[in-house]
Amino acid sequence: MEPLTSFPQTELRLRAEVVLVELDRLHTEWAAGRTPSSAELVAVADDLAALRDTVEFSAVMAAFDGPAYEAA
Repeated sequence: MEPLTSFPQTELRLRAEVVLVELDRLHTEWAAGRTPSSAELVAVADDLAALRDTVEFSAVMAAFDGPAYEAA
């Protein structure tokens, strides 16, 4: 069984997978000659913004889990 990860790491992994799958789909369709719609591009931009927010949150949580915080 895979070990459980903390919430921020799990959230980060899931959001990254969503963004990568969506970008891969859009790239594949673009390579086949289909131009993505503006709605599709906005959706990917929203997913990237959510990923950025999760990365920032994960960094804050990691700071509290680090040795500097435990020593205080």
